[in-house]
Amino acid sequence: MKKTCFCLIEIILFANMFQSVIIADESSAELIFSTGYENEKPVWEIKDSVMSAITKQAAKTGSFGLRITDADATKGSDFFLLPITINPGQTYRVSCWSRNISGSGISVYVLFDDLLGKRKKIDPEKETIRLDNNQEWKRYALVVTANKDVNKMVIWIHSYNQHMVVQDFDDILVEKVTGSDEEKKNMSSSKQAELKEQYKNIKFKAPSFPAGTISGKINRERIKTLQSPASLILNNEQLYALAGLIEADPKMHLFWQQIIDSMKELIEAGSFGTLDKSYIYSLPTHLASKSFVYAMTGDPAIKNFLKTIIDDAFSKPMEFWIHAEIRAFNPSAPVGCLETASMLYSMCFALDNARDIFDSTMYDRYKELLKEKAYIPCKRWLEKPYENNWLAVLSSCTWLAAKFYDDQTTMAMTEKYIFSYLDYIEADGSYGEQVGYFNYPIATLIPVFLAMDQNKLKDALLKSSLRGSIRWIIYHYFFDQEAHSSYFNPGVINFNDEDLLAVPERKVLSFLSYVYNQGLGLWLIDKYNSLPTGGSYGELLIRGAYKSQLKPLSPEEAKLPCLCVFSNGTAIIRSSWNPNDIVFALRSGSLCRTKYSHERYNKNAIALYAYGEYLVVAPGRANYRSPIRTNWDIKTSSHSTITFDQESQTKLAAKVVASWSGNHAHYIVSEAAECYANQPQHVKRSVVFINNPGYFIIWD
Repeated sequence: MKKTCFCLIEIILFANMFQSVIIADESSAELIFSTGYENEKPVWEIKDSVMSAITKQAAKTGSFGLRITDADATKGSDFFLLPITINPGQTYRVSCWSRNISGSGISVYVLFDDLLGKRKKIDPEKETIRLDNNQEWKRYALVVTANKDVNKMVIWIHSYNQHMVVQDFDDILVEKVTGSDEEKKNMSSSKQAELKEQYKNIKFKAPSFPAGTISGKINRERIKTLQSPASLILNNEQLYALAGLIEADPKMHLFWQQIIDSMKELIEAGSFGTLDKSYIYSLPTHLASKSFVYAMTGDPAIKNFLKTIIDDAFSKPMEFWIHAEIRAFNPSAPVGCLETASMLYSMCFALDNARDIFDSTMYDRYKELLKEKAYIPCKRWLEKPYENNWLAVLSSCTWLAAKFYDDQTTMAMTEKYIFSYLDYIEADGSYGEQVGYFNYPIATLIPVFLAMDQNKLKDALLKSSLRGSIRWIIYHYFFDQEAHSSYFNPGVINFNDEDLLAVPERKVLSFLSYVYNQGLGLWLIDKYNSLPTGGSYGELLIRGAYKSQLKPLSPEEAKLPCLCVFSNGTAIIRSSWNPNDIVFALRSGSLCRTKYSHERYNKNAIALYAYGEYLVVAPGRANYRSPIRTNWDIKTSSHSTITFDQESQTKLAAKVVASWSGNHAHYIVSEAAECYANQPQHVKRSVVFINNPGYFIIWD
């Protein structure tokens, strides 16, 4: 394998951008082999000395699973299932369940022996199950056809010689495929590889549009007579009241003007400029925000802009809507991902806000096209959803589309997913991922929350741990302030996937503040002056839905303590709630309700900000497809915590075992022994902070 390793690494690193394999139809297969690792007589052979182990920790079902722990940068694992007798010329489906614990660089290979027992040369395109870095259990499958000269199949699980990875496996199945429509429903891996190569350099261009000028003047008489302005979220009465609020409230008027100013520059230019490079990501924002302003103003320049970009979007092929540049695309049964969901919601919102742009024939045609290009693909994803942030995004966008289409069945189905996602938040309002990855799904859910039955929503939110989330959020921000400024600079505690220089998410804080009557979120917004950029309209929708006179409340007024240990395992010490003081954090905790999503093996790591400087910094995050992520970001040795021989932690199993807070000092102890494969008796990190003059004692 050494000779082929380099080319396989290149192929598989690129393949990680895509969902690896489309699972075949289950109704037309005959099971011929399965292993759950509970067999009294093993049906496997381990040829590496220490990397492959049958262990309880790796079980998805039953008592045992397979864990590959490759901590060697020069050689890989060798786990074989014993040869399985097969029929020459027959088609088989090989499948397994797997989850990534850390690192990357591992595949499942389907090998064949000929009638004389000689191993055939592997075809890496047709006989490899490529695994992504999904840290949730995920099923992978491959359909292969045995040549006429073979009668044995061998399953080989091998980590690449130059990579280090920890990966779990369970429930490996081999099934004889008998369905005649198999190839129609499921692409072969060679066909997938061909499509990936074809699509990887696709760059869909943004259209030019008629340049014009806009005034931003709200037309309240127009709002009264519109057929269905913003009916997905706000009704006519709410929209009319919002227009009055924008005109009467100086802060809301400033907010509105900022949105108008961002539009003027774009529309006067008649071009997207640099946004052309990421059009699939910028288009949804423009569709939603510009159509909202059009509903409020009827501005002819915005009308021309919207007609141009909507016509252009529907003229683009499915590859654009699925974002085939990085997402798996099966032309026979396209599955929507995050980009498709974003397009679905924003296009529904735009068509609803701007009905008078098109005649009834074209409007109805676009509604049907939207079903084909986004609604059905997103519903297809929800048939087998992942339990992570994607569930919030796909279910919320599909719910809004179901309302647009008056599809009550899909609304009921997605509503269950939406409310179940709220259970991922810890009991105290903290979250298993970092603040930015909390903001993303919650911000996506907010339009749904505004649009759904408010009595039903009230009951769900009263039961939800979201009530404590503002408190969790505010502890993470530094309050970095320059002498001449009234506002704080960007800066946030970061341990996993998060941007180091971030400001609070205005839409999320506003929504939580008004729903739970907590002024703490409004105070944080004001101190960071976090006006949106690029024409965000979410705050206006929230203010249109909640008529509240809520006042900002500072942390001191809320009597927040300077030490807090959260349920997600993060412990934070602040010297005070004043600008430019000390903020210290320790990353402890075990597996949260979000499970492995965006986690890192960095237990007992620390971060420190003091007096205007970020002094102890976590690695941050590179692009998921960057080698920097694999070789630096996710390694334990890149974080400020203990390693043994530079090996990464293998479990998320730390715990704050003691904490104490007084007027002059604070104290935290975290135990992380279970995180390490060499099973030390203790890996305790103790932290004492002395308020005056302000220093730490840390010992391991």
